[in-house]
Amino acid sequence: RQRHSAPLLHARRGVKKLGWQCRESTTAEISDRSPAAFTGQRLPLEAVVADGTHQYAGRVVAKVLDGVFVDLGAERQGFLPCSAETAPKRGSRITVYPVRKWTTAGAGGIDLALEPEGHPRISWEHVNVDGVTPYKGRVASVDALGALVDIGCDVMGFLYFKEALESNPCSLVAGAELTVYLISRDRKLHHLRLSLQPRSCPLTELRDFVSDGQTPYVGKIKKMLTTGALVDLNGEGNGFMPAPYPLSATPKEGEEVTVYVHQKLKDSGRLCVSLEPASKPRKSLEQILSDGVTPHTGQVTIKCEFGVFVDIHAEVPGLLPKHMWWDKAGEMQLNNLKEGQSVTVYVVSKNLDSGKVTLGLNPWQKPLTSIEAIRADGITPHKGIVTSDRDVGLFVHFGADMVGILRRAKGERVLYEHTNAEFEALDLAPGREVEVYVMRKNPVSGKVDLSLHPSVQPHLSLDDVRMRCGEGGSLDGLVYHVAHNEVLIDFGCEVTGILPRRDLFGAKRGQRIVVEPVEFDERCGRFLLRLASTGSAVIGEEDVVRWRVDVQRDPTAPKRMIDKRTGAVVLEAPKTGWVEVALA
Repeated sequence: RQRHSAPLLHARRGVKKLGWQCRESTTAEISDRSPAAFTGQRLPLEAVVADGTHQYAGRVVAKVLDGVFVDLGAERQGFLPCSAETAPKRGSRITVYPVRKWTTAGAGGIDLALEPEGHPRISWEHVNVDGVTPYKGRVASVDALGALVDIGCDVMGFLYFKEALESNPCSLVAGAELTVYLISRDRKLHHLRLSLQPRSCPLTELRDFVSDGQTPYVGKIKKMLTTGALVDLNGEGNGFMPAPYPLSATPKEGEEVTVYVHQKLKDSGRLCVSLEPASKPRKSLEQILSDGVTPHTGQVTIKCEFGVFVDIHAEVPGLLPKHMWWDKAGEMQLNNLKEGQSVTVYVVSKNLDSGKVTLGLNPWQKPLTSIEAIRADGITPHKGIVTSDRDVGLFVHFGADMVGILRRAKGERVLYEHTNAEFEALDLAPGREVEVYVMRKNPVSGKVDLSLHPSVQPHLSLDDVRMRCGEGGSLDGLVYHVAHNEVLIDFGCEVTGILPRRDLFGAKRGQRIVVEPVEFDERCGRFLLRLASTGSAVIGEEDVVRWRVDVQRDPTAPKRMIDKRTGAVVLEAPKTGWVEVALA
């Protein structure tokens, strides 16, 4: 991206990731004004909705030749292109709409506009990379290799001159309108590659490739590298054939070959192929038994700084992490492993969303509970151990076949999010034991949200809400995430719901609404919702029952007050607001 978009970046190349109080800046001018611009906890870049319709309040913090930088309260600054004559003054507060976001070479930013677009932009994950679906685009800039084209997505597509000149001898110019087709998607770098001509047949999406090691695919060797060969499989990405190759069939560039997909990596979109079929079918991610006590025989493939990768004859590799907080004895054995060595491992967790599998060298104390069998009622305590500390929060292994997350609050705390102060007060860090409560889960992706505090009341089960679908019954909900074209709602069930953004224009995190469940979507693992048909669907802040107090039967016993929004016990009683009173 840095190589392909020089005319768009200019000074933006140097904008680093902002810290707690913007302590990292690239110039003395930006550093001087940063603390005054924003002093709260910043939104991560992935939390910024760059669909062209979501409104953010910002403050102009610096001016450059082709625009101004705007502080949105995010970890990256936004850039608003404008001329010197029309540029807002430094320090002025403005309303902006993110239309695009990007990262490259450790830097990144957000492209802004002053006016909302007519309809939300598409997320790069949801565009059709089939080579035959047309998209209307406008050339944003041109460099020596090709053109960046705006196709109404939250990232730009790149059109190489080679692709353009084959079908259109006219040179590309900024502002020109084109009809383009998506022919490649890099899931790791968030890159989209375009063409002016459609493919003769639709490209195969990543999810449609069968990675059992025995299904044949016809491809063409696209490029020979020192580490392997790139193979064009007529898919959204290329296959990679690692060296060395069989002695009987050394591939050559441009040669047509029959290959077999041995691994399919969800997070990067990479396909690992071979000229030889597997001796027996490789297991899919869903078929991998992750009870922590069943042995798997694998082969060490790669040793790196964060652990050891093991091929367990499945469509994804497993990782023996460098720090195994649950298995100190196994951690000490990692250094003795060698590449190519056969090893017995145990699957202690797997992530159906990212496709990552975590291994151990010793079995778990007892069989791990399947995530399907765990009830996310919000009141049952689970003993767990913190396995890693990430920007989004703390990951906790709590005796299930998938890890859960204690989410870190980004900006205003909503529902089951926690502040850094809470984590520090409990001295939570990788390797520490902690008691958690399962608040919600996604039965399709396997994602589990945890909390340090129990819920005020038990959550409804998936089956309870299924029976209510279509009956017109309403439930109180709270917006906890706003994404492209959809709003995620927590309505007191172990499974959350989705509401189209067009039905709740201007939705914000923490907003309370009344919803009705329509049906359960088996594809995404959430309920489809609609706004309540009777009364006001949006609950005003003055009508929200914010607190709950448990009155003890013993008059001398202290009362316990709970914040219903977060589930945390309130030490100092509030002075105003509605409270729900219950006899403990």
